[in-house]
Amino acid sequence: MITLRLDQKLEKQINNTARNLGEDLFGKYSSGLGNLSSDRKELIKSKIRTKRT
Repeated sequence: MITLRLDQKLEKQINNTARNLGEDLFGKYSSGLGNLSSDRKELIKSKIRTKRT
């Protein structure tokens, strides 16, 4: 396996560019709940139960 190392300035610029490109896409909306990914199944089940009643 061959690994190439970029110049530190270039690597920093690439990382900053990638971060800036996705800045308006990620983290734009917040639900206020920190447990959505871990409790997603239970949250969906409770929403479905609520709709059925």
